[in-house]
Amino acid sequence: MVKSDLRPIITPVFVVLVILSICGISVVGGKPVDASPVSGHSHNADAYNIDGKVLNSVSAVSENIAWAVGDSGMIIKTTNGGNSWIVQDAGIESDLKCVAATSAAIAWVAGGPVYKTTDGGLTWNGQDTGGVQVSSISAVDENTAWALGSDASPAFVALKTTDGGSTWAIKKTWKSDINYICNISAVDSNVAWAMISDIILRTTDGGEDWSYMPTVGEWPSGMCALDGNIAWQLSRYRQVKGSIFKTSDGGFNWGEQASIAQALYSIDAADENVAWCAGGDYSNGVILKTDDGKGWYPQVITPEGDFLDICVLNRNTAWAVGGVPFTAPKAVIYKTSDGQNWVSQSGNIYEPVVPSQTWYLTEGCTDEGFETWVLVQNPNGDAANMEMTLMTDRGPVWGPHDTIPANARRSYYMGDHVSSFDVSLEIRSDQPVICERAMYWNDRIGGHDSIGVTAPATTWYLAEGLFYLPS
Repeated sequence: MVKSDLRPIITPVFVVLVILSICGISVVGGKPVDASPVSGHSHNADAYNIDGKVLNSVSAVSENIAWAVGDSGMIIKTTNGGNSWIVQDAGIESDLKCVAATSAAIAWVAGGPVYKTTDGGLTWNGQDTGGVQVSSISAVDENTAWALGSDASPAFVALKTTDGGSTWAIKKTWKSDINYICNISAVDSNVAWAMISDIILRTTDGGEDWSYMPTVGEWPSGMCALDGNIAWQLSRYRQVKGSIFKTSDGGFNWGEQASIAQALYSIDAADENVAWCAGGDYSNGVILKTDDGKGWYPQVITPEGDFLDICVLNRNTAWAVGGVPFTAPKAVIYKTSDGQNWVSQSGNIYEPVVPSQTWYLTEGCTDEGFETWVLVQNPNGDAANMEMTLMTDRGPVWGPHDTIPANARRSYYMGDHVSSFDVSLEIRSDQPVICERAMYWNDRIGGHDSIGVTAPATTWYLAEGLFYLPS
């Protein structure tokens, strides 16, 4: 919290605005235009309620861009390394079990039905899998992906697409006495491994022929493959034991590398030496790492909840997601950027800002060196006719009125219209727009920014405050 000029800081209005904002930003120098929306999103208005939702899968395509999915159709995406995860409304109500992304624009999700986006998550379209309910997807590129699911018979089914999901071809169907799916791990268009129930299958010719081999350990729970020879698999016994095995000969022989007193659910590797696996025991989540492809050691033990999936981007960067599956479910996200230290991002999930024709900004100051700027974004294909009313301690004041071109942003300095310690605003537009307020003081040594709200309410909750007086 900035404690420079205290005169407006100790006013109640200041506290209200900071709490209404999901991010209070301190700045040094800078210009009002620096408070523009980032990566296609304005600053997020509301933290997303993650209670009751567990994240089941995560897929990263770069150090900044990743998707995660979970219960009740939850899809979230980050474009800034996890500093914020934005909820994407795909209109899906069922639990999503897996996500596989290949770029900032392209990703598949599934939890029975399969959906794909080609525009970064703005829209999601269902794909025809011939009635196969998909539980795991592994994507190679924008056109090629493998999937694992079950049909109505019931039988396990391995699917493959080479045209982006326009068609999915059945590559293998088989029965098993134990009816559950772990996952599929694709290396390229020819090599893929599948783990179901009590067997592992491997193909090296695009799915035409498959080799069968038994799983090892108690209950198979996950696997990842690097090529046609090297792969890891996990097993667990209830929540009290998890084991790690590795093969270097195509799965015909597996050597146990580690065993812990917690379940292990997911494993992923950067190369044959560096890999991570994740799990938990309903009370504590755990992440283990190997640096030599042999010995494993714990990096994270957290009471936030179990880790159900892990995605490794390279030797330094990985994400893990999960939650508490049964008691008080809540989404959990962790990330490492240096290969050693993990940081929780569980509190960084936000609802997207929705454009509106009406906005309210509750706080501003234009007196004694304080600057208040209002920034209006028009994301539409048509121009927006906008007008502002400033609400001050002396009553309403007519503010800026302007026509904002399509797909443009304008900044308006409130000091041109009123000089007052107490300034709030109403903005109206004939097109849905997005509004925020940037405020600076003390020659721009201090400042903060806030998104507006689109409607008044009769009840507000303020989660934090500070009353400070100099000694």
